[in-house]
Amino acid sequence: MHSLLAHQGGWGEGLLVAGALLAHQGGWDEDLLVAGPLLAIVGLLWLAKRRAEKMPHEPLDLKPQSNRPSDESERPV
Repeated sequence: MHSLLAHQGGWGEGLLVAGALLAHQGGWDEDLLVAGPLLAIVGLLWLAKRRAEKMPHEPLDLKPQSNRPSDESERPV
């Protein structure tokens, strides 16, 4: 097994290549770390807006509801 690794360059050469690729990637990995979560948030906001627009719109009744009569004439005698 050792002779096979020595023939193919061994683990040392592979680790050097992998280390060089991970150490200097041109900045695209940092771009993904920023763009990925931003795109996820934008996508979720788009989905929420689309779902909200499909919901039926009912006007809000902001007047307080009470069971008490508001006028003296409506009270039972």
